[in-house]
Amino acid sequence: MTTGEAAAPRVALQLYTLRRQAQKDLETALDQAAGAGYREIEWFGGLWNRTTAELKRLLADRGLSLAAAHVPLVDLEAEAAAVMETFRELDCEIIACPWLDEDQRGDGSREHYVGLGQRLDLLSYRFRAGGFRFAYHNHEFELLPFDDGSPKRLGVDGLHTLVYCRSHDGWGLELDIYWAAFAGHDPAALIHELGDRVHILHLKDGLLPGSPDGRTPEQATAERWFRPLGAGDVDVPGCIEAALKAGVDLFVVEQDETAEPEGSPADDAAASLRYLHASTPLGHTPTAREAT
Repeated sequence: MTTGEAAAPRVALQLYTLRRQAQKDLETALDQAAGAGYREIEWFGGLWNRTTAELKRLLADRGLSLAAAHVPLVDLEAEAAAVMETFRELDCEIIACPWLDEDQRGDGSREHYVGLGQRLDLLSYRFRAGGFRFAYHNHEFELLPFDDGSPKRLGVDGLHTLVYCRSHDGWGLELDIYWAAFAGHDPAALIHELGDRVHILHLKDGLLPGSPDGRTPEQATAERWFRPLGAGDVDVPGCIEAALKAGVDLFVVEQDETAEPEGSPADDAAASLRYLHASTPLGHTPTAREAT
């Protein structure tokens, strides 16, 4: 988070968790988020064929608001003014770059990540001027160590190189703890290392079989390694404790898949929130209802 008086921590649900329901019926997906106990949503997927006024009403009718929004890099760079206008109308103050497509990852070298970091830094100035906080959300590939023989002063991997390119504290990382662990890191230790460069924590849990070199994201999805918080192999309480010490004020729950094909994403989202209340340093947050 930015400097100044620390804000009370908040918990939101990434709408991607309920994406299949949202694709069928957005209203029901929002009902499920509210019913699971969440008051804030991290948005994804554009406007879902609605106007901003319609979306604002759908959210307000359910006691929901937008904590942040994921917007693809191509839209951030090509349509920054329109993105800001849209999410300003939705009272959303944080915009995050959620993912890099294969072609955006280039050759995966330090040089490429330096260029990407400079692009993100320039974008962050534009969004800060528009009144927004800006963040970058990682997956596992940014945390794989470089092996290209180039100088290590810019970082040992893509994520550290992106951080090296920050020229101000108005933007930072939205650190996904599962993908960090998936890449072989201790995510709590990584948060301690990165400190206030972590602005948002993506709370995700799941299985971590084998070694980092022997697992792939495609395998995790196909074999449904993802779990509600507290039911996987990630040290969720330790990550939250480290993030709170670093000044993180927004914690976003996300689960890519249910453990079973017939499982309920909404039930898993509710279970994750109950776990946060009962078993982590977050306890009861001011923006999370008691999950039922």
